[in-house]
Amino acid sequence: MADERSSLPDTGNVASGPEDAALAHRSTVAGGGLKLVKRRRSFLGWGALHKVRSFTVAGNEAPGTLAFPSRISEEGGESSQEEVEHSTALGEAEFGGKTIGFWGGFSLLVNNATGPGLVAIPLVFQQSGMWPTLIMFILGLALAAICSQMLCEAMARLPGNAKFNERVEFTLVIKHFFPKWAFYLSLIVLCFSFTVINVASIIESAQTMDNTLIAATKHTYALEIYPSFGFRDVTHPSLGDSPFGNAYVISLGFLVVLAMSIPMGYFNLDDNIWVQKVAMAALTMCLAVWVAQFGSLPLDANNIPAATNAIGSLFSNVLINYAFVTTIPSWVNEKMTDVSIGRSVWGSSFAATLCYVVLGVVGGYALHISGNDDLLATIEDTKSFWELTRVMAYIFPLAALVTSIPIYSIIIRYNLLENKVCSKPVSNILAVLLPWVMALVGHRKICTSFRRIDCC
Repeated sequence: MADERSSLPDTGNVASGPEDAALAHRSTVAGGGLKLVKRRRSFLGWGALHKVRSFTVAGNEAPGTLAFPSRISEEGGESSQEEVEHSTALGEAEFGGKTIGFWGGFSLLVNNATGPGLVAIPLVFQQSGMWPTLIMFILGLALAAICSQMLCEAMARLPGNAKFNERVEFTLVIKHFFPKWAFYLSLIVLCFSFTVINVASIIESAQTMDNTLIAATKHTYALEIYPSFGFRDVTHPSLGDSPFGNAYVISLGFLVVLAMSIPMGYFNLDDNIWVQKVAMAALTMCLAVWVAQFGSLPLDANNIPAATNAIGSLFSNVLINYAFVTTIPSWVNEKMTDVSIGRSVWGSSFAATLCYVVLGVVGGYALHISGNDDLLATIEDTKSFWELTRVMAYIFPLAALVTSIPIYSIIIRYNLLENKVCSKPVSNILAVLLPWVMALVGHRKICTSFRRIDCC
């Protein structure tokens, strides 16, 4: 088919303001009744002109005709077309399509809201008391859901994005509404924080995988790089810590986790949704087995006081679990148009909070957790627990961590690409490969376990 371009005069690249977007360039490619409409929108942000480029699909036009949006609403809305989808011509080469349904998004958000912090909650209830912990969870639920919706509202206020038809990542929102220095700072902090989380998750997942291999086969292997170069064979697990001690190693568990995570990091967010559904199913299974196990034990209400003065750990162990707000824009960009943001955000936040409270209360009543041990260490030390309960202690870290590593890599790549910081190959190196190199180099300096995650 021959390319056709609009004969309409160019309206220019200057927009009068954020609420009055102009169509700077329009072109269509005719193809069997399906038109590819390319739109470049201009809007003002921190005193300079920015362009958001998107592709939409317009149907029901006869071949050889031009397809244009009929108007732009006063609120920066889209054209009169009811359904607008990202084209596979360019968008899906760098970003995913709008294919994430309700349950896929629900699984993604619940997995982001839960995670390694889940196994520390019974001890938090015992140390801080019932009412302070419950109040903090309710506060975390409300803040996370409200902040997520307000962030979506900010996304919708970008010109042409009233119906979330444009591609708007977290840092583009900052770029539009805040000064230039705030945009650069937010981009650096976002990439750095997600990279550190991935490094910690990689180390913990590799350690757990090595311990799982020992439990299953009585052996795990590694190439020790420092202090003594050579191959090592370890037969004794160390749940929550590396079975190789403080040595720099490339272990079999590390390679298994690498093979599971890196390919998914190169895909788009919507390609990872099936993994999120599997992870949520595994999380549900772990919680069901653990609650049943703890419920079969004598429950001592004295284990959880009504309130204590030791509330310092509440902020680090509770609120950090609701820090999934920065992942919301990437999900919104790829969710189906009929998926409700409010229903998804509030539903997933409530489900995650319910998991925390049920496991925390039942586990807190049933267990006597000593020192700074977490749930996994307590399960490992209690030989009378069911074998299935002990198996779940190995499955949980992998479900909670391995499936989150590609998600954070994808979000880093999305933000780098959307802001044209680097090319896609370079963004993949920074987002996908760099955390694995840092995990090897910083193995002895990054102290990660489910008892505590610190950067030393």
